[in-house]
Amino acid sequence: LSVHDRNFALFSFLTLYSNGEQIIKPGGWVEFQDYDGYPYSEDGSLNDTQLQKYYDEIYGAFETAGYETRPGPKLENWFKDAGFVNVRTEKFMIPYGVWPKDHHLVSFPSFDPKQKSNIVHTDLFLLEKIGTWAQAGAEAGFESVALAALTRYKNWTKEEVIRLASEARADGRRCDLHVLFNL
Repeated sequence: LSVHDRNFALFSFLTLYSNGEQIIKPGGWVEFQDYDGYPYSEDGSLNDTQLQKYYDEIYGAFETAGYETRPGPKLENWFKDAGFVNVRTEKFMIPYGVWPKDHHLVSFPSFDPKQKSNIVHTDLFLLEKIGTWAQAGAEAGFESVALAALTRYKNWTKEEVIRLASEARADGRRCDLHVLFNL
């Protein structure tokens, strides 16, 4: 049996597995992919910005409501605790925005069909494109996610939320902020 999943469905699977109903036979495998959507910067450029405040407030609100907001970094231990063996994890750094300029700061592996192996890309044009996509995806939900979290769980007003989302969006477009996410 092979199982592939992404984004949160593993909770019921791990509960099922850890309750003794082993649905994976010896030699079988499972693959789960998840992310850590909380941003960071290796050079500290994110510190004390409205973008960092935005994520602190949003994640704090959802955590207060009982949601698991950062499953990616916990997957390895969850699987080991459930009794899985030979657990392997991979982490990929994804830039946010068009700032990548240093080949050594940002890279990502991908499959090269000619070599039939993973290679590390440092194509700056491609990294900027990935960063642009990441930024566009995040910005598309800035206001709606903030409205949902902060008005429901932290009693913010609509105006306060819109202001924070706008300021965070502006910070996210600054090229001097070297923001990364882990996938």
